[in-house]
Order: sequence, then structure tokens, then C-alpha cells
Amino acid sequence: MSYELRTLKAARGTESEHDLAKRAGLPSLTITRVENGNRIRRNEADMLWQALTQATRTLGSGGNGTVTVTADTRGQSGTALSSVVTTGVGNDVALSAAIASNIVTVTLGTDSGGVADDTKNTAVLAAAVIDALTGVSAAASGNGSGVIPTSTSTPFAQTYSLAALGAVDMEA
Repeated sequence: MSYELRTLKAARGTESEHDLAKRAGLPSLTITRVENGNRIRRNEADMLWQALTQATRTLGSGGNGTVTVTADTRGQSGTALSSVVTTGVGNDVALSAAIASNIVTVTLGTDSGGVADDTKNTAVLAAAVIDALTGVSAAASGNGSGVIPTSTSTPFAQTYSLAALGAVDMEA
């Protein structure tokens, strides 16, 4: 089965053909073939897509309470990241985020009694503190008013599909 990847030039941005091929573990000629409209094998298309996609992790849930955190680097290196959401210890703790040892830690803000404060821990506020970190970006869903809950350490993951990259099955 062969595939034509119609949007590869747009997906690789300013990265050179050689650098993309190296990251994907493919010969540079494969990238040239794709960009010239030639077919490639499914395993080559899978390798390219993995090299082009960014790993993500979703915090929270719901139309207004989800934060999608995305590794800045493309490829499987982003899957080395994980995230954890904990409640701050102490009174009047501010919502914060940090990255250390490939772990994105979000510390939820607390009120004057040391309890998690929903007004300090909305998706839009959590996305803002995470987005300020180097190495990741973050965006809240909907209006961002939903509250982010605590969560255990969960790795980032790559999700990809050939259809999302404009792959067209050329042979049955």
C-alpha cells in the first residue's frame, strides 16, 4: 500500500528535508519523493508523521475545563514528558507550574484555609501559567471557566493519523 502526503511541505515548516529525514529515520530522498507527489510506503508515512507530530497531554475535562498541553518539540522526544497536578500546601498558595526532570508540575492555588480555590484554578488560568513555561505550550477549551482537578503523573502521548496529514491511499 502506498500513500501520497499532500501537506508535507506545510507540516515541516522551515525544517530542511535532510533534518526531517534524519529525525524520521528515513533517507532524504524519501522527503524529496513525497514533496514531488510520488508515493511512499505506509511504514515510511507512519515514520514521517511520528516525526512531525507533537506529543500532548490533556488536563481536566469538559467543554470549558480542559487544558491541552503540547510539547514544543516535534517527534517522539515529546513523549519523554509527563505531567502531574497537585494541590498547593499552605494558605493562599498561588496557582503555578514548573518543568523539572521532564515532569510538568501544576500546583493548584489554595484559599486562606489551605483548600484548593476554584477561582484560582480555572482552565484558562492553568493554561496561562503552563504556557509561560519553556518547552511546552497550553490552551484552554471553550471559555476556560472549568476547574482543573488534581491528577497523578501521566505521560504525554503522540496521536497521529495519515488522514490528518493529507495522506491519500494510492493503491489498494
